[in-house]
Amino acid sequence: MNTIKLKDEVQRAIRSEWPAFVVNHPRLAEILDEDLLIEHAIEMLRDDAEYQDAMRTASAANIGLEAVRGVVVRLVGKFLRSLV
Repeated sequence: MNTIKLKDEVQRAIRSEWPAFVVNHPRLAEILDEDLLIEHAIEMLRDDAEYQDAMRTASAANIGLEAVRGVVVRLVGKFLRSLV
């Protein structure tokens, strides 16, 4: 696989981090819109140098999604923590 469906990966990452976010910030979690959150996280990722480097490396090595998934999960977690 040499492509990544960024929206799908961001959505998965947000959903995996969401239960902890809800526990730590229940009131904020109540008012956040998932679609808007996903779009903002995608924008953040597209501008992130680490994500861009991971994508270039994965593309050059023709290894695709598996090499980038961990970066997406970590950066989305960082994005969610930045909301508070």
